[in-house]
Amino acid sequence: MRVSYEFWPKENGRASQDKTLFDVLKMHRGDIEAALDMPLEWIRGDGKGYSAVRAVKSGDYRDESQHDELAMWLVDTAAAFFRVFPTYDTAPRG
Repeated sequence: MRVSYEFWPKENGRASQDKTLFDVLKMHRGDIEAALDMPLEWIRGDGKGYSAVRAVKSGDYRDESQHDELAMWLVDTAAAFFRVFPTYDTAPRG
């Protein structure tokens, strides 16, 4: 399972490979991971039109005994992402 903060930059309505936002966020990697209390995967997506930062949790959604734990993790992690990432999104807008 994973929760992702993904960004697909655009310039003049077209896909862009601008990595400014990713680079700004990664400068604060230690603070972001500390605020979320978890390590994250940082995918710059060089040569691609996207970048992503992901939290990953192992589990099997098909196993009913894990449903509650996995659902709570997804909700809590998504809420934390919404709370933490905007604090560090200081990238200039085009």
